[in-house]
Amino acid sequence: MGLFSAGAGLARFQSVETDPEFRRRGLAGSLVHHASRYGFDELGARTLVMVADPDYFAVDLYRAVGFVAAETQLQLERAPLGG
Repeated sequence: MGLFSAGAGLARFQSVETDPEFRRRGLAGSLVHHASRYGFDELGARTLVMVADPDYFAVDLYRAVGFVAAETQLQLERAPLGG
């Protein structure tokens, strides 16, 4: 897990992952909580950003620790030419 200052009072989480053998033990939730405190207290963030696939199970963890959906991010990918 990483938490990076994005300036203007924002901090963004990056690469929140838990080894599959250690899931469902509260580890990721605890880490997100502690990293969030760090973001507010040390980075001076007023808003924390977590980007997650709404259909992936991890989004339930983020909601459980207090994150709410505020925006939608879309991604498009162009098929390679000649393929």
